[in-house]
This record gives sequence, structure tokens and C-alpha cells, in this order.
Amino acid sequence: DRLDPMTPQQYVVSQPDSFHKDLPYETVLPLQRPTVLCSDGSLGILLELEPLQHEAMPIEAVNAAVVTAGKEVCRIRSSQAVVQVILDTQPAWAFDPEHQVDEGSGPGRIVAKRIEALEGRAGMRERTDDPLKWPRTLRRRLYVALRWQAPKRLGLDRVHKGLWRGSPSGTVQRMAESFERLNVDLQEAADSLEGGLSREFKLRRCDATDLLMLLRRGFHSEKALRDLAALHAPYDPSRPLRDQVLIEPVGMAASGVELGGEDTWEVLSWVKRPDSVHVGTMTGLGALEESHRVVVTVRPHEVGSASELAKDGLLALARDERSVRIRDDRGAVRDRVEVGEHLVMTSVVALIRNAGVNLEGLRDHTIGRTMSGRLERLLGLPFTHDRLGASAFFLATLPFNYTLVTDTMLKRERWALTLDLACLLPLHGGFRGTGPKRRTVPMVSRAGTPMWLSPWTSETAPHVAVLAATGGGKSFFVQLLLMSMAAENPATRFWIIDKKTSYRVAAELIGDDGGGFLFARPPQSYPNVWRGKLEGPRAKDRVNLLVSMLRAAVQLETPSARLEGNHNELLGAAIREAYVQMEREATRQVEGLARAG
Repeated sequence: DRLDPMTPQQYVVSQPDSFHKDLPYETVLPLQRPTVLCSDGSLGILLELEPLQHEAMPIEAVNAAVVTAGKEVCRIRSSQAVVQVILDTQPAWAFDPEHQVDEGSGPGRIVAKRIEALEGRAGMRERTDDPLKWPRTLRRRLYVALRWQAPKRLGLDRVHKGLWRGSPSGTVQRMAESFERLNVDLQEAADSLEGGLSREFKLRRCDATDLLMLLRRGFHSEKALRDLAALHAPYDPSRPLRDQVLIEPVGMAASGVELGGEDTWEVLSWVKRPDSVHVGTMTGLGALEESHRVVVTVRPHEVGSASELAKDGLLALARDERSVRIRDDRGAVRDRVEVGEHLVMTSVVALIRNAGVNLEGLRDHTIGRTMSGRLERLLGLPFTHDRLGASAFFLATLPFNYTLVTDTMLKRERWALTLDLACLLPLHGGFRGTGPKRRTVPMVSRAGTPMWLSPWTSETAPHVAVLAATGGGKSFFVQLLLMSMAAENPATRFWIIDKKTSYRVAAELIGDDGGGFLFARPPQSYPNVWRGKLEGPRAKDRVNLLVSMLRAAVQLETPSARLEGNHNELLGAAIREAYVQMEREATRQVEGLARAG
């Protein structure tokens, strides 16, 4: 059951107890930071960054963060380094497992039902004819993997196979010396990368368990990710890390990668550099409904290398149109390098999860071609659907598995300069809400990210305005806001003034259930608090409401005005007198019309 070259019509299902031997992960070493040791002796570190909440950020802040990330990645100039920027987008099975809602009250039950409905969206696999109705409850995780390749193989795989060069003690000594030099270089580069990125991003160092979870999300079906507790097992340092990745069987074929017989990864890769990019180029990924993983790989490249000089010499003699254009482009690159930009080789690969479709089903239910066209429209990047090398591209997207010679087989690397590369990094995520200070309203962002919204964490607190077009969901949001507030604090009281009575049903339902609503119902159930007779058991409440409104109006018109307690009595008396006079005038008009009739 080993992997062999395959045709699109053939595939091999590789069982966990054999395929894991092809994974490059030995262990995670507790050095200055958790450091991954690969089977060829290379080392790596993994960082998790908080994706940019670009929808809630000023454009200046987005631009600064994107450019900083590009500069810090390009600043690593060693030929031993490979950087992977990985945006992993998978279903958000739980809305917020740490937030417990008291279901003892009406509002609490309604909010709990709302959370249950949002979590249910992530489990839905049915599709409608209208893509706008597809379930999109997703979680985005952003990683940066830095791999430092040994100048020559340290020989770990040879040690495992019993193939020694010289005496065992001499081999171990050479390995130790080479490892020490490699580790010093890696840690220095990691210090620089962390320090630069931390100026614009919240980041943390990933340990062995974090790496295992990232790998397991890529090797298992959505069903297993949701239901199989073994996938969340912590790292066991007594076993090789590669032995702890796979739980389900994995199928490798030229057309795709099968996960547990349930799902498949289809592979899309770019084929050429776009004509132009901008800081919002990769935000289009937020419109994808399917689970996906986008990996941008970066390797340093020097303009003045011997091969580059040879190419320049050949192009100087060329006269055809294509060669002249290439020569002009290379001249522009040298000009930009002279002013401080760096040249790198980069590739962009997107894995699209085809949920519920195995390798056999890919013959009739492939989504790769459709998704490549959609990505090109969303991002402006030319993508192709790789149906003849999917397994090779998939393996190259694994953290720390892209070597200095990988592109000799894949042929997807293209050159890019610092500012262009910055715009190609998938750094953007959905709006995650207004923070954990006071979680109030459970919602889903346009990018599918579950979030909590709270007006009290904004700069304008305690004031909030809800603005949207007709049918945009204003009433839905405000009613959910009131329910969430009542669920959090049953003693909350609300004044609802609405001429269309949009909130009457919700207010009466939750109020009657003891949920904390005090619904001031005007006489004769008129929705307009100014209309009707001022009498009945709720007349006092109505007068107090009108007095409060007049006081607010006075303060808005004349901020320097000081209203004391006796002013409330005077305003209340004036309102009652005004209603009496209005009733007398209305009575005279009605009697006059009756006589005239």
C-alpha cells in the first residue's frame, strides 16, 4: 500500500500505518521556541497570527499591516530559508463553546436557539440552487511556517535505516555540530520575523499540539473533524510526531486527495503573475463558501546571481517583441531593488475541499474548474485546476514540506518584489466582533466568521445607530440585541418607540415570560405615544415617557440648560393640560361637523 505513480483513473488508498512514514515530521524540540525537526535534518518554527479584521479597520491600518508582513517575509535573505503563509479555513462547528447562556428565561432560550441555529449551519452539507443560500459558518486561522534547510542532509533517515557513514559516534558528532549551526541561524531569523510581525499582528508561537491540529485538519474529512475525539488528542513526545497525524485512511491520486473516503481536496494553483495587485487583492477569499486552504510559499532570490547575469546577456542581444518586454521588466525589477525592495520567488496554491465526494465521485462532481474561474474573478489571479498533479501539490502545501528543489517538479514559482508579494499574502479574515469585553449579539460576518457584537465596546458607547437599507435586517438585529441584553441581565428595562409596532410581538412575548421587558402600551394600543386620550391605569407611565422625551429634546437643543426635579412636574402638568385642550378642541370640531351634516 505504498504510493506509486498514478493515472487519473487509478488511485491507491494509503493506510495510516504506512503513509505516515512519508511525512517529514520527527519531533518538536523545546529550544528557544518550539522547533520542528524534520527527517532530513531541517528545522522549522510555526507562528499563528490573528487574521486582519479588515472590514472594521481604516484603510491606512490595513495597508500598514499588509506592507509590514511583506517586508518582514522578504527580509529573510538566506538561501536556506523557505517561508509558507497558510490561511486555513474550515467549518466553525461551535459558535463559542465558552459562552454559556442561561436558558431559564425567555430571552435566554431565544439566544440559545440562535446559537444552535448558527452552529447548525456549519453542519449542513445540502446545497441549494442559489449559492447565496449556502451555509457559510467558517473559522479562519493564519499561520506562518519558517523552514531552515540544512546545507546537506543530516542523515536522520539514514540512521533510522541503519546506514551509517563511518563510526556511529563520528556520525552523531557531525550531526550535532551541523544541527547547532542550523539552529542558531533559524532562531536569529525567527527573532527578526516575530519582532517585525508583532508590530501589526497579534501572534503566538505554536507548539507540537498546534502543529498536529493543523495537519489533522488537512488530512481528515469534515465528518471526522467534527465527531472524532481522537483528532483532538494531545501530542505524545514519546512517539514520532508523524505517527500521530493520521486517524483515517488517505487516498492519493493525480486528480485529488481523498480524506477518509468522505471528502476530497482539489488543487488550484496560479500559472502567472497578475498584471496588478493591491492590498485588498486577497480579501476575495472571504466570499468562498467551501472549506479551503491557501498557501503562499516564498523563497529569497538574488538579482545579481550568475544565472541572472547570463540571462541578461542573452536578452541584450535579442530583438523580438517578447524578449524586449522581458528585458524591460527585468530592468524595472533592478530599479526597484536599488531603492530597497527585495526579489523573491513565490507560488500560490489553493486547496478546495469537495465535501461528500470521494475520488471516484470526482469524475462526475468536480468543482475545481468552477472554483478556478471564481477565484480568478474574486482575486484577479489566473488559476488553473491541477488534475494531473494534485497529490504532489498537496504534499508541497504541508508545513515545512516545501524544499529548495520542490519547484523543479511543480513549476509554479514566479518572481515578485516586496510590495507585490505583500498584496499576495492571505492575511485577511472575517470580522470577529467587538471583543470579549461584553459579548451580546451572536451573528455571522460576511466572510462566514462567527462573532459577538456589543455596542458597549465601541468608541461611541453607550450610543449606537443601526443603519441599513430596507430589508437589510435592522429590526432583526435590534430585536436580537434586546433579547441578548435581557438574557445577560434579566433586570434590564427598555423603552421601545416604534410607529410600525415592529417590536410589539417580541416585547410582549418576552415581557410576559418574565424576561425583563416593560412594554409601555399607549391608550387604545395606538403605536404613536402622542396620540389618543391621556387616561387609564398607564397614563402616569405615558406622561413620564413624554416628559423624558421633552427633557432630551431640550438638552439637545440647549446643552447648557439645567432641568431640575420641579421642571418634571411642570412639564407633566403642561402635557396633561395640552391633552385636555386638544380633546376639547377635537370635541368642538366633531360637534360642528355633526351640526353641519
